[in-house]
Amino acid sequence: MTAIAGNDDPSLDDTAVGDFPGAFTAAPVQLDETYTTPDESHAMMEPHATLAAWEGERLTLWTSNQMVDWGVTDMAATLDIPKQNIRIVSPFIGGGFGGKL
Repeated sequence: MTAIAGNDDPSLDDTAVGDFPGAFTAAPVQLDETYTTPDESHAMMEPHATLAAWEGERLTLWTSNQMVDWGVTDMAATLDIPKQNIRIVSPFIGGGFGGKL
């Protein structure tokens, strides 16, 4: 394994070992194919759902959300109310595999 000069990220290290082209050419059987699979969807652990309750001028939201501060900012802009009037409660985040963000 050879590190790339000036790189501190081990995921970018050159991990090539051996002579693949030579071994492939010398192999008694060669298989060179491309395989594809259909599109896949993320399987979140919980549904897309939110419970909301107004208490006077204040709004409380219960939801699974990994970005609570961002959610408060977006909700305030959407509803045109001050951010300090919004509370997001997110006790269980579940899985965050891209589809829930």
